[in-house]
Amino acid sequence: MADSITPPCSLRDFLTGLPGVRVRRMFGTDAFFAAGVLFAFLGDEGLVLRLPATAKSMALESGLARSYLGRLPGEVSGWVVVPYGTAVEELVESAHLQAQALARARVRRKGRTRRARGKKAG
Repeated sequence: MADSITPPCSLRDFLTGLPGVRVRRMFGTDAFFAAGVLFAFLGDEGLVLRLPATAKSMALESGLARSYLGRLPGEVSGWVVVPYGTAVEELVESAHLQAQALARARVRRKGRTRRARGKKAG
């Protein structure tokens, strides 16, 4: 198992070191965005991550994480809590990649909507 990252400084540094990550204050704490999509924030008991379904299942089954029962519906959203002191690098990478993919999908959808409007008007 990889060395664990402990909050807040080293974990925050790790997250902000990922490509294209921006930090904003949200929920009274640091929230991390990739390409404008929220993928992680610092919770009271651990790092809260939005994971793809397969990574979420693996994390829950292995005991690395538990469903997030806070402000978001964890059972449908993909959000989990990874306790501080747990090796999170692989889970963070999954969450980061998913956020980037969601952002690309949003850009493609917006582009189609604009083209569709232009055709109707013309």
